Amino acid sequence: MNLKIENQGEIVIISLNEMRFTNLYASEFRDKVQSLIDDGNIKLILNLSKVNYMDSSGLGAIISCYNHLNDYNKVNETSGKIVVCSLSTAVASLFSMLRANEFISMYNDINDAKSTFI
Repeated sequence: MNLKIENQGEIVIISLNEMRFTNLYASEFRDKVQSLIDDGNIKLILNLSKVNYMDSSGLGAIISCYNHLNDYNKVNETSGKIVVCSLSTAVASLFSMLRANEFISMYNDINDAKSTFI
């Protein structure tokens, strides 16, 4: 899995540089992001600009990370957040169809996503 992790102050930008986010990468992605959360990184942006196809396993991995962060927030009394940005039309449709957009904020690009943490 080609994953780029970039720290910008307190914000961590996680860019998945794969065209397809499927069960092939879901487990590894989930483990890596949850490890970042466990290390205290609680302002996360998932940049999905390269992803043009995502199946339920990919979305499930993102939701699992979202839930993991919520659990971390409760235990540590923090207010971390995970957001996604730069979604293709197909990926945005999957988020909407499965109503993930009701609890995971979606942004057009990284700069828009960063504004949620200011």
